[in-house]
Amino acid sequence: MLVTGSTVAVDTETTGIEETDRLFGYSLANSHSSFFVRDKPSDAMKELVKDPTRTWLFQNALFDMRMFSYEGLEFQ
Repeated sequence: MLVTGSTVAVDTETTGIEETDRLFGYSLANSHSSFFVRDKPSDAMKELVKDPTRTWLFQNALFDMRMFSYEGLEFQ
């Protein structure tokens, strides 16, 4: 996975909107490209979110970050 740039938009795809629902994919986009990953977050994604210089844009941050946290992903 290659995401360049300091600002990245992210969105989750989940099995529903309840606390018991889970992530089945996510999309990432910047000013140059976008893509969808139909899988759990990879180790590369887990490293990417640790970068404190990167800015993440969410549509529904609290929900998306909770879904990612269920998969062990914590945004800086």
